[in-house]
Amino acid sequence: MSTLVGGIRMENSNLSSFSFLTPDKNNEFRLGCKPNGFIIENNSQLTDIGGLQNMYPLMFESLNMCQFRIVNNPKLDLESLCWSYQLRDLVNLATEGNLKNCGCQGDQINISSLSNYQSCTRFYNGLVLHDITNTTDLSSLSNVQTVLGKLEIRNSNIQNLSFLTNLKYFKVYAESETIFNLQDNPEMTRLGLSALEEFENFNYETYPFQTGNIENLHPDFCLTEDEFNFFDSFHFINLHAKACEFDEQGLCYFESMDKLPNNCLTIIGNLVIESGDEEHINKLIRVYTLFGTLIIRNTQLVDFSFLPKLTLIISLNDSLPVVQILSNKNLTNPKIGSSVRNIFTRSFYNRVAIIQDNHPNIFNYTNGTCNLFGVIVNEMIIHRRSLNYTGGDCGAPVVLGSYSVEGCRFFMILVLFSTEYFIGF
Repeated sequence: MSTLVGGIRMENSNLSSFSFLTPDKNNEFRLGCKPNGFIIENNSQLTDIGGLQNMYPLMFESLNMCQFRIVNNPKLDLESLCWSYQLRDLVNLATEGNLKNCGCQGDQINISSLSNYQSCTRFYNGLVLHDITNTTDLSSLSNVQTVLGKLEIRNSNIQNLSFLTNLKYFKVYAESETIFNLQDNPEMTRLGLSALEEFENFNYETYPFQTGNIENLHPDFCLTEDEFNFFDSFHFINLHAKACEFDEQGLCYFESMDKLPNNCLTIIGNLVIESGDEEHINKLIRVYTLFGTLIIRNTQLVDFSFLPKLTLIISLNDSLPVVQILSNKNLTNPKIGSSVRNIFTRSFYNRVAIIQDNHPNIFNYTNGTCNLFGVIVNEMIIHRRSLNYTGGDCGAPVVLGSYSVEGCRFFMILVLFSTEYFIGF
């Protein structure tokens, strides 16, 4: 037998070796590990599971699809296997109670056990810290280089994650759960993961949606421009953050199109283009990142080809629409660039785009579908840059009552035809 579907459980035996599973002529044994996983537990004489090095998943499956549990085998030395292809990147690997184990279990940390993790460089099953106070000594986690699984810090008083001095690699097998969660940490003002270099999702082909949540931290919590770029493959359920520490090269603060310098790469402020600004739009040709909202109104523009390199929109004031395209009577192609890969907002469920009173054929290029970013096949990017479209060109008209570009006050009435109700926001 060289293929097994259903998983393996080897428990409470006197077997000394795992060699009863034999590979095929290519030196491979194929395992479909669902639904039972791979469990090697309580085998008092077991010394050798070298056959594991010949084990590979079935086609279109992954060993990360199920739990690997190798525990309480007192004569088993796993050290030589820890870096094998089969084990090194398993997110759901538990090894404990063996003669020698692989890495450490990051989901079992508590205040009383922290000192036991001083030598850990690799965490399996993520890194989960709950109820940590400022007085807790977290230096025992300073040697961690790799976290395999979700990273979650909740209900703690720590100010940042700088105690993870050497954390370089964050790897997950993303499914529906939140894989990066900072929640209810009222003293946290910065991220502080200065060594973090690489994020990898082993389930990217099947589930490319990396979900994060940054919620209820200190009001001054902020992410740097580099940190936003690190998370550009994530969508955040909540992103309670500000922006800080920008690259000064190409950095511009928006006052008006007339005053905007040439060659801006990053714009901070609500970008407003209105009547008379058409002559200045080429100033935006190199803009890569917008920290603010986008408002284009009362212009003679026919398209938005002046934003070809816009890649990232970060709009963290949830009292304002992310985009407003209003009263541009000649506008027949509102596609914004070809590179926008993410829109960060304070809440993923409150990201409004108001499209109204423009050319009647404004969305002919998308067959009448409201879409500012064109049609692509990458579901992950479609999801991350999705907006809640409203306004007369996309459905129910919006009556703009009082609105300040600086974000002082925004008021609108959503008019629902065929009803007697008005809803005010």
